[in-house]
Amino acid sequence: MTVSLELFPYKYIEYEKELLNRELVTMFPGARIINTKTGVVLDNFREEELPLLDKLTYIMSYEYEEQRHFTLQSKLEMSFGNGNQSRRQHTRYSTNGLHEYKGKFNPQIVHSIVNVLGINSDMTVIDPFCGSGTTLLECQHMGIFSMGIDINPLAVYMANVKTASLAINIAQAYRVLEKISIAVKSMDTFECKTDDSRIAYLLKWIPLDILAIIETIKDFLSTETITIADFFTVLASDLIRDYSYQEPSDLRIRKRFSSFPEVDFVDAFCSNAQKHLNQISKMQEFIDCKAKPNYAINSDIRCYTNEQKDLRAIE
Repeated sequence: MTVSLELFPYKYIEYEKELLNRELVTMFPGARIINTKTGVVLDNFREEELPLLDKLTYIMSYEYEEQRHFTLQSKLEMSFGNGNQSRRQHTRYSTNGLHEYKGKFNPQIVHSIVNVLGINSDMTVIDPFCGSGTTLLECQHMGIFSMGIDINPLAVYMANVKTASLAINIAQAYRVLEKISIAVKSMDTFECKTDDSRIAYLLKWIPLDILAIIETIKDFLSTETITIADFFTVLASDLIRDYSYQEPSDLRIRKRFSSFPEVDFVDAFCSNAQKHLNQISKMQEFIDCKAKPNYAINSDIRCYTNEQKDLRAIE
């Protein structure tokens, strides 16, 4: 049989073209690959290979029995783009965009490498330098167990929040967000215990009014469930740099010379939260979010030895 595959509307980089070809060769070894202007045609395609089409990274959809079927990757990216596939590749779909961690890489690359290596749900993926969890999250989308290790505690925290947030209770999260907004906007004055050494240090980096809001959110979240509290904590953390005395555009430690954002911190916080909750809500319709989340461990990979049978031993 013959199946037609449709490319995404964005322009492919050369390495993406190569990864797509490797996926097709690896996953459909008996098929003849015919490239067209808008996609790819697989000739000598076997019907039992149909489930594999859904796993392709750089294919938006495929046509089978006169019906158009969108791939998992396409659904993930469209959940970010409000249901419309733009001419730009989305890399912050799912919870990948919860925090702009410096050093993370394109999630599509992970998805594609998993396919090229023939990794399936019966296998386990270990990422020894997992950073903020791109590999863990992509594997979770595909129903593959994965765990990571990283020496950076902040990166590990974000990785675990990203994977756990896929199963967040959307209705509860919206209720908490509304309460946070009311609590912050009802503040009469900006007060912090400046005699507290922690607060005194933070005031060197963050203006008093912004720090007061952050502290209010932090105190409010202390009574919420871990998943809810961590989700909002990471969102707030992602905004702090833009509202601090640090120059946001400079990776080095440098005093701010640009203007502060015109949007109030709490408005930006609530807007980001709504955007991400909307994305996760869409994803929960086609991703198994009830499965145990993949996770990361804060450790030095050099602590792991061949004698250790289970990586959980280094926790």
